[in-house]
Amino acid sequence: LHQYIAWGAVYDAFDLLLDESDLLVAYPDDAQRQFAEAWLTLVHSIGKDAGHDAAAMYRRMQAVRDLGNQGPQAITHPTASAVQIMTIHGSKGLQAPVVVVTGLFSAGKADASMSVQDNILVTPQVLAGRIQPWRAKDRPQDGLWAFTAEMNKAQDKAELRRKFYVALTRVKDRLIITGSPGNKSTFDEASGVLSVRFAPDPRTMGRMLVEGLRRATWRTGTAAPWLSQAEVEAEILPRFNPLKTETPVNPFLLLGATPLGEDGLQGLRLYHHPSCFVTTSTRSAQARARDLARHLEGLKPTPSPSSPPLLLEENIKGAAHHLDATYSCSRKYWLEHIKGWPTEPFRLPNTAVEPSAPSAWPEPTTFGLMMHRVLEIGLRNPCQFGDTTPALDASWQHESDADLASSDTIGRVMNEFGYGLEQDATSREAAWRDRLMVLSSLVDQGLLGRWVQGEALNGWKVEAVRTELPFYHREVLTKRATTEAEGTVYAQSNGASVQQVNMDFNGRADLVLALMDEDGQGALQVVDLKTRGCLGAFNRDEPAKGHPLQAVPPSEIDPVPQSDEEANILYEHRLQLALYSMALEAIEAKKPAAEQRRILPPALLLGANGRMVQLSQGAFEQAKEDLRTHLNWRASVHLNPHMEEPPRLPSGAETCRQCPFYRGDLRRCGPEGEPLGFIHQMDDEP
Repeated sequence: LHQYIAWGAVYDAFDLLLDESDLLVAYPDDAQRQFAEAWLTLVHSIGKDAGHDAAAMYRRMQAVRDLGNQGPQAITHPTASAVQIMTIHGSKGLQAPVVVVTGLFSAGKADASMSVQDNILVTPQVLAGRIQPWRAKDRPQDGLWAFTAEMNKAQDKAELRRKFYVALTRVKDRLIITGSPGNKSTFDEASGVLSVRFAPDPRTMGRMLVEGLRRATWRTGTAAPWLSQAEVEAEILPRFNPLKTETPVNPFLLLGATPLGEDGLQGLRLYHHPSCFVTTSTRSAQARARDLARHLEGLKPTPSPSSPPLLLEENIKGAAHHLDATYSCSRKYWLEHIKGWPTEPFRLPNTAVEPSAPSAWPEPTTFGLMMHRVLEIGLRNPCQFGDTTPALDASWQHESDADLASSDTIGRVMNEFGYGLEQDATSREAAWRDRLMVLSSLVDQGLLGRWVQGEALNGWKVEAVRTELPFYHREVLTKRATTEAEGTVYAQSNGASVQQVNMDFNGRADLVLALMDEDGQGALQVVDLKTRGCLGAFNRDEPAKGHPLQAVPPSEIDPVPQSDEEANILYEHRLQLALYSMALEAIEAKKPAAEQRRILPPALLLGANGRMVQLSQGAFEQAKEDLRTHLNWRASVHLNPHMEEPPRLPSGAETCRQCPFYRGDLRRCGPEGEPLGFIHQMDDEP
């Protein structure tokens, strides 16, 4: 200890003092050990703030000691075997395997007794007072006081009911209630008969418990100590009247022949005497540690046979909307996850440009969210199910005849985004509202709008729609060796091998359609909304002069892409669509064969022309294969950080123009042949 102090190893000296001295022997309980650990944590915190200087730490610790009872409070975390005592209010939001609720038959008495002595009552609605002008006479009657007292009593009972509900719902497995429903009970030692008087105070939670037990037993039609046979046979449960006599209670019958409710517990365990419990002896932590040490000293090492390599699984999370971008440029994913580069353009300090004037249109991301919300609340759900198609769960069966292109729908969305129900005709927000109305009208005129109106088109009819469908999908990957030299593991180190990688995705699909074909067969299809070309480039009056997506009108109901622009946008999002569809396939695969629906190739809903464009079956299968290949590459990147760096894209690649590593004051990556470095230095070069 002196050597540690001479070296200035303050923390090691404190650790040695706690471990080797008899301090923890003198104070062996868990709470005292936690106090010591909390004190040592405080010393470490003070040392960190004081630069680990012993003199400065001593002064700070003296200052803390001088605070006395006002010093920093230690936060202790009870061990798993400790009992945690909490108030009902403090237990809100928590749960435990075993919960003991005490004082149910007395909680509420004190509050009611104190309120009787008050001369002023304050409620959210009324303020009332009562006076005592003559001490020799009773108080004069006051109607306002009587009204307020009854109102306060009702509010107190309501609050007591809420606390009662909280107390009984904190448990996961076993609920223990202590107390007695009356002020008298008798146990005959000779006959073993237990008698209890059921007369709980009406001001307590115990009265609520007894009334709840009475109703639960009455619903099952069985008698119980708290319910007579005549009350069981009554068509309406009579009000509970406290009994003046004791009622015999048979704990054995309560255990198995007194069901609570039609689908509730079959009985209760009643412990009426300490002899009902088994006495167990407990040993201190020091004794257990000594026994363990003696046991370990007596063990003889045995040679262990060579064990097979440990096979591991690795879980990796991903985002669906990043799949197509990282597939088109694997280098971006490598720079982000291996090099650790932040995915924001690099800006030099004090080089921010002056804020520009407000744009005529919102950010594309914001406008996309607004259009998604319009589709979510305004799309009609026909709920016209066929007789032969597999049944859908209740989440699909909320029939809605809402109007997508409705001023009410658009106004509600504008209000949700903070722009009010109505906008000034000359404001830019009014132009946004009109654009949402135009796009909604295009969707109504297209294939989706006509489908939800009940039309049968392209051999299919919509039964129901589901917007914002949440999903969680785990794609299990195993490495496939393409050559003899290539292994079947992703990584291997210290006798452990990673042979399986789980790629986890969760999110929401914009829209899923439940369809029925002409033969009465059911299917599901993922539809994802895209709002490209819906802002500045959009031309409402002359679509031919607007965005290239406007070249095809919404009246074209063939889901095959009719232009290069439609084909390109569908290709750019095919992996995201494939993942959504694979998640649906996994959900359907868990159902019985007779309840499964076929998953159709996914489609995009284009806001610029209201059309649905769909992947062909071959393109869908190829997209799924490309997705699995890309996910395998991602897994290899995470588990083999020293793998070869992906090359830069060819010269002139448009993908780089939107990459954060290309934009900003420092160009960190770019197409092959383009210089990298600070942009202003490139501009100064001849």
